[in-house]
Amino acid sequence: WYDKVTELGRAIIVSAPMANVTNAPYRQMLAKYSAFDVVWNEFISATGLCHPIAHTKLVRELSFTQAERPIVAQLFSSNLHDMYKAAMLCEHMGYDGIDLNFGCPDKNIMKQGAGGAMVRDPLGAVQLIAAAQLGAPSLPVSIKTR
Repeated sequence: WYDKVTELGRAIIVSAPMANVTNAPYRQMLAKYSAFDVVWNEFISATGLCHPIAHTKLVRELSFTQAERPIVAQLFSSNLHDMYKAAMLCEHMGYDGIDLNFGCPDKNIMKQGAGGAMVRDPLGAVQLIAAAQLGAPSLPVSIKTR
């Protein structure tokens, strides 16, 4: 999806990842009625994806249709192994990119050392990016921050 910027010769129009908003029906509506060049899913916990109970529900939230392409998976976590495994899953599912959330100010997310807490841990942030890149070597990895 990064190549679109060069291909189009203009800035790309994206739909921001929004919790409880950018779910599959919303993304499908965007694909049908909007001019967005790229859409993001709702942010998903990489740690939750690695949890035996939460995994099934979260994988359902990651599902998408071909009409939604290009689509980027936004993940959050502070756990390197979980990020690696989640990125690997996203690549296997056919995502077009991975975006790491380093901007969410929610207290519950920040308590986990994830989201906005990552900007206070530059070494951890670099390691988390590397874990995502190793888990999904064929996908571009970006970060979202505020």
